[in-house]
Amino acid sequence: MRVLVADDQAAVRSALRRLLKEEPEFSVVDEAVKVEDLLAQVRVAQPDLVLLDWELPGLFVASFSGTRSCGAVEQTRRCLLEALHALHFHPKVIALSGRPGVRQAALDAGADAFVSKGEPPERLLAALRAISKEVDMYRTLLVPLDGSKRAEAILPHAKELAQRTEAQVLFLRVVAPAPIVPGAEANHPTWDPLVLERPTREAEDYLTALKGEFCERGIKAQICIAHGDVVEMIISIAERENVDLIAMASHGRSGLARAFYGSVAAGVLQQVDRPLLIIRSRNHK
Repeated sequence: MRVLVADDQAAVRSALRRLLKEEPEFSVVDEAVKVEDLLAQVRVAQPDLVLLDWELPGLFVASFSGTRSCGAVEQTRRCLLEALHALHFHPKVIALSGRPGVRQAALDAGADAFVSKGEPPERLLAALRAISKEVDMYRTLLVPLDGSKRAEAILPHAKELAQRTEAQVLFLRVVAPAPIVPGAEANHPTWDPLVLERPTREAEDYLTALKGEFCERGIKAQICIAHGDVVEMIISIAERENVDLIAMASHGRSGLARAFYGSVAAGVLQQVDRPLLIIRSRNHK
């Protein structure tokens, strides 16, 4: 986990660097000493987490572009946290203070955790590891779709999960027309490029539109078009892209694969080696 330390006291920054240097899963990528430079430094360093001194100089007077006007100190802190969380890589924030009594105020303002500077180092490491697990739980979600409304029933769930875990969404469309040579060669079919061209283009347009909708909501998204057996391609892409979760709806339908979901969901479930989220869709055609 990449960490940016924001504290005006050199001794505190040095102590935090020494502490995290002993932990291989954490690395300090930058240090900030005043609020005026913090956002710019965070944008450049793109840390997974900011260790923020709750009394960092400048919090009393700073204002942040893209947020509402802040007057009072607590409003200013809230605005800072909003500005940090609004960045496209969504860094987490642990508030640090020598005043344990401000814990609830920091959490209410939007800090992901609070640690008193007077607590043992183990307390900070525990908070860091807890957030690290949350950040790393789902990095990439694979969402197979066939273009049907039934299959799209998974989209609200994928959107919510991606926003909550800050994961990237990989939309997959498998184009699987009938093989040229059926019968004995069905286990090893070949595909006519001319037959694939139009459905491939349509699939790309469809997924590109979905990608745009998700990106507009601040969700990182990519698309993938595959050709072949649907279940095999879902498993293969999941392994190749090292996805953390496959999310799909059951009982969707497509023109060529009449039971794309249902049989596909069952096939993936039997072979998958990673978490699988299946949403039952009944109200779409």
